[in-house]
Amino acid sequence: MNAQPTDQQGGTADSIGSFLAVVAMTAALFSLAYRPIRLDVFAIILAFVAAGLCGAHQRLAGIAVAVTSTCFILGLLFAILADKPLF
Repeated sequence: MNAQPTDQQGGTADSIGSFLAVVAMTAALFSLAYRPIRLDVFAIILAFVAAGLCGAHQRLAGIAVAVTSTCFILGLLFAILADKPLF
């Protein structure tokens, strides 16, 4: 066992990664109403970059990847069913 305290506060990379994760989730949720391929590709790339940057907020980055992937599939499904353009 290691009894040494760990540093839970991240640096600049964690702050930027958290911000990118939130932007990715916002873009993914917006893509459900707009064009899914155009926005979700951008959102998924941002979510993966956020996952690479986040050290202390890994859970937020993981949630961002899951939300963007789910919104990509649901956005395509909604666009096909509603006969809307995909991109």
